[in-house]
Amino acid sequence: MPLYVKQINFQDNNLVEFDDDICEDFTWLEELLVDQNSLTSLNAGVFDSCKELTKLTLANNQLRFLESGHLALLSKLRTLDLR
Repeated sequence: MPLYVKQINFQDNNLVEFDDDICEDFTWLEELLVDQNSLTSLNAGVFDSCKELTKLTLANNQLRFLESGHLALLSKLRTLDLR
């Protein structure tokens, strides 16, 4: 059963990895805030279930690159922060 959560804030939590199925239970998620953590990489397809995502913030992590597959299915994405 999907949960109608609109925003999840993981900012400043010292995350070193990110669960690949984060959006499977939160299919209505619009904002995912993952700033100021210690992420170094993301698996391709990690956001594939996030069909409603309009805002994604990944700033202030140690990400060195994003593959094209990371964001390919995010047709509603309007804000992407990678600073």
